[in-house]
Amino acid sequence: AATLPDAEDDGGLRTRTLWAFPPGRAHGWSAEAPCERAVFHFTEVPGKLEELLPPRGYYRVPLSAVDCERLRLLAKTAMAMDVKPSELLPLQDSGLLIELSMMALREVTPGPLTSPQHARRKADV
Repeated sequence: AATLPDAEDDGGLRTRTLWAFPPGRAHGWSAEAPCERAVFHFTEVPGKLEELLPPRGYYRVPLSAVDCERLRLLAKTAMAMDVKPSELLPLQDSGLLIELSMMALREVTPGPLTSPQHARRKADV
């Protein structure tokens, strides 16, 4: 479970949960039994992740067994990148960050693109 100094009960999500905290957000971890945990730290995140942050100030997303298996693989990949970094490290970091960001944003309902935003996207592709 994540422990938050200023939070009330957080809906009972204590197992198979992705927690994403912005920098400076106080939090800790507690467990009453052995558990598995993967922790990823990034110095920068996509702007949308910050912009769409829920009012509670962090993301909390339930994970399926398939999600957990994917997180195990991402953690293993991150550790391998640490042990044997290559010139592809910035791209690999970006890939991890994007995948984790999309998991965190899974329950957010994104707004539609405006016509100018959509036109710019088509021009950039």
